[in-house]
Amino acid sequence: MLAELTIRDYVLVREAHLDLGRGTTALTGETGAGKSLLVGALKLLLGDRGDPATVRSGAKAAYVEACFRFGGSLGAAADLDVLDPPEGEEQELIVAREVAATGRSRAWLQGRRVPLGRLREVVGSLIDLHGQHAHQSLLRIGTHRDLIDAFGGLAPQLEAVAA
Repeated sequence: MLAELTIRDYVLVREAHLDLGRGTTALTGETGAGKSLLVGALKLLLGDRGDPATVRSGAKAAYVEACFRFGGSLGAAADLDVLDPPEGEEQELIVAREVAATGRSRAWLQGRRVPLGRLREVVGSLIDLHGQHAHQSLLRIGTHRDLIDAFGGLAPQLEAVAA
């Protein structure tokens, strides 16, 4: 679950930090309220192209960071090799992306630099931006069985069959 989002020097945003509650999060508001800025920042974490034009005027780089928290069950994130969850404890995954005014882009998972493709792979399994079809996991047929198994809590049965 997306728990926190921090944005710095992205388009018009000098600094913003959102603490999100449990469950589904919906961004709503009047035209011009800034929803598109939040979605654009999330899309950077999903691996979209980092455009130097999105760096706030006068800043050296735009920076976006998200904290995902998982309870005792990691669900869709269970196969992420960046996590080593203690059984039954809450686990955090920190992802970040920086786009320099020069056009250079860097990405991090758990504080370690990673290729952009790895960021796409990990975060793409954690965020659905509805209305932005490229990021909707429900439209990717290959994810259906995993989603249903995770929803049904079938990890023990899957492990038994695999063994």
